[in-house]
Amino acid sequence: MKMTKMSLMAALLLGSSAFAFENTEVGGDARFFYSTFDGHGADLFGKASSTADFGARLSITTDIDEILSAGVTGYAVSTLGLDKEIANNVWSGAHLDTATGDFYTTTGWIGEAWLSAKLGNTVVKGGRMELDTPLLFTETWGITANNFEAATVTNTDIPDTTLVGAWVATGNGYSQFLLTDTKGNFSTIGDQGAIAVGAINNSFEPLTAQAWYYELPDTATAYWLEADLSMAGVVAGLQYADMNPNELISAADDSTAFAAKLGYEGIENLGIYASYSTTDKDGDMYIGNIATTPGEGWGMQSKLYTEAWWNFGYVGLPGTDAYNVTATYSIPEMADLGLFYTNIDTDGGFGPAYFKNTVSEVTFTAAKSFGKLDALFAYIYADDDAINNGDAYNTLQLYLVYNF
Repeated sequence: MKMTKMSLMAALLLGSSAFAFENTEVGGDARFFYSTFDGHGADLFGKASSTADFGARLSITTDIDEILSAGVTGYAVSTLGLDKEIANNVWSGAHLDTATGDFYTTTGWIGEAWLSAKLGNTVVKGGRMELDTPLLFTETWGITANNFEAATVTNTDIPDTTLVGAWVATGNGYSQFLLTDTKGNFSTIGDQGAIAVGAINNSFEPLTAQAWYYELPDTATAYWLEADLSMAGVVAGLQYADMNPNELISAADDSTAFAAKLGYEGIENLGIYASYSTTDKDGDMYIGNIATTPGEGWGMQSKLYTEAWWNFGYVGLPGTDAYNVTATYSIPEMADLGLFYTNIDTDGGFGPAYFKNTVSEVTFTAAKSFGKLDALFAYIYADDDAINNGDAYNTLQLYLVYNF
């Protein structure tokens, strides 16, 4: 599920918000997510084909003084007995008990605990936090999010330019649709953590250009270039990514990706978009979120424009051509509607045979807010050569989020 997420800039500049220490801001949400599909011989709404979970997030942020700010966020998930009644599966990997192969029905952890200092146009932040960079980011589609233990610096002294530096030590990401590791546990990114350096420029107001470099000692280096234009109702963008594995783990050539998008938002409440991406066949790494083992995090999202609404993790595989067509329409006072079509053709040398397949997905979504309650219904029609014996299957999902 693609929910709005806090950008790296917003997260790092949170310390400059107008909070007062005696006026601490408290917020969060309570969630119920449900999904069911009719693949693998199972029926819709059967226990074996259904996933259900409850989750809660509580966040506290405050200014300590004019320079220092702090924040903490706690997460909890629980099946509340639904695993015995309507669903055999859970939404979050935080439930997993890897020692026994079973799962915890209820667990909780601290996902964020950070301190930031603002000195002029420079913000320094350290601790557990959310991040949003092209190849290392927090995903918020799940009932819980993945977070990082990191130190970050941003500077805006150069007009219309934000410079970013980050050292990311650990993360609690878990691949293959479970998103958060057991009990929210954090482990080292790669072998020795990761370094990310980026520059974001908006000198020509309709155009946002960004460039990123990543260094994962003894593992890989990576680059990401992106330019996005929004002018007179037209939106367009270009992306280029290169991930180069260290010779200690692979002698393969770099993995590269190119993506382009074009859209129109000139009609009130309507958006229409088309995108295309391609990756080189001879690469050896997945171009997507490296919040788990770099290059092996299949099942986590990619920032490529073509990423599917639900069956994510494919578009960044080597030897993949993908295109996406999206239409969104907001009916005032009624609902926000979305229609998403993604086609993916993968034939690279990466991973097991079931990565060399064709995937098509059609998703329809309807979302509406009822005061503090956000509701979203999704219908997904998917045809994946490697799933359900190659036969198409249907998925129904319900997301309920109560904000407080």
